[in-house]
Amino acid sequence: MVKSADGVIVSGVKDVDDFFEHERTFLLEYHNRVKDASAKSDRMTRSHKSAADDYNRIGSSLYALGTQDSTDICKFFLKVSELFDKTRKIEARVSADEDLKLSDLLKYYLRESQAAKVRLGCEELMMGILVCILKQCRAVWLGSQRLVDWGRRNEDLLYRRSRSLVDYENANKALDKARAKNKDVLQAETSQQLCCQKFEKISESAKQELIDFKTRRVAAFRKNLVELAELELKHAKTGFLCVAPAILELTQ
Repeated sequence: MVKSADGVIVSGVKDVDDFFEHERTFLLEYHNRVKDASAKSDRMTRSHKSAADDYNRIGSSLYALGTQDSTDICKFFLKVSELFDKTRKIEARVSADEDLKLSDLLKYYLRESQAAKVRLGCEELMMGILVCILKQCRAVWLGSQRLVDWGRRNEDLLYRRSRSLVDYENANKALDKARAKNKDVLQAETSQQLCCQKFEKISESAKQELIDFKTRRVAAFRKNLVELAELELKHAKTGFLCVAPAILELTQ
């Protein structure tokens, strides 16, 4: 309840640092782009999975027809059924790789950008980030978990910075009132200086965290996209080596 009330208090405060204003603008655009890319990636992954399911149904039907008799047409059906089974496996692997290397990556950073966007904009509070990468191996999962832990620390850091900014501005107002009344000026000045130092220190930490996260984010996207491209090329080559000989055999 205390944090929720603080969220309302800090929501109307304009940031005094151009860096954080720029980050807020960037994160709004970045979040929308990642959200759109994530939705498109999910559709692409579902399309490949749907194609694999269709290949499976067609192959099963052809296999059923091919086992009805020992005629040439039935043998032809069996060969085509085998081809569909191979292409089904390739499409299924393509779908799984795209889901792992692209869709999960985009979903994770969609949550991260939402968390950072909320903190920078001070719109509301979030209690944590849950990661849904269920298909990754243990090493990849641990790496993602470290990023989640970082996201939680970063959320709290940016929240405390916003809270510190409010305290600093309140201290400035209190100092102005003390000077106007010529009462408790020294105490107000001391409080104002402490708030200023705290705000500057936490701003520096938050800025470095955002810079570090950008570096990690770019590295993660580059790594996954390069690996995905390599896998796509591998699957395309496998598909060609599978389909081309089969077509030649069927046409003979």
